[in-house]
Amino acid sequence: MDKPKNDIKNILDLKILKEKKLVNKKYKKLKILGAGEIKKNLEISAHFASKQALSKIEKAGGKISIIKK
Repeated sequence: MDKPKNDIKNILDLKILKEKKLVNKKYKKLKILGAGEIKKNLEISAHFASKQALSKIEKAGGKISIIKK
């Protein structure tokens, strides 16, 4: 039996989202927005992030690194 699509470990980036088919392959940049809830600490690499998203990620014990490309 296949694992669920959103079985995501602690590290998250655009490449992983494309591999899990959660994001279309045509997208070149990832922007994290503050909608929703984060319940576990994640290490996220993205091109952009809203202030609310940064706050929620850090509150959950996670880290975010902004890619400068």
